[in-house]
Amino acid sequence: MATGKKFYWIKLKKDFMTSDTVDFLMGQKNGAQYVVLYQMLCLMCINTSGELARQIGEVIIPFDVDKIQRDCKYFSRDTVTIALGLF
Repeated sequence: MATGKKFYWIKLKKDFMTSDTVDFLMGQKNGAQYVVLYQMLCLMCINTSGELARQIGEVIIPFDVDKIQRDCKYFSRDTVTIALGLF
């Protein structure tokens, strides 16, 4: 059944949720939000080889905190700012 849709996979190591990095993030206040935000950011850049940016013509515009907060509407600007600092 051809749908014309492209599907992508994100590989996570089996121990992703028990890794030292995730353990550190989960130990922070709002840590679960940081982990989910990280996963959302990974999904946002799946078509751009891991770059959080958009290309308009020949100009590459990196995402800023406000753009990420708008696209990931479940998180406050403060949460995004702190998470980016932790990442």
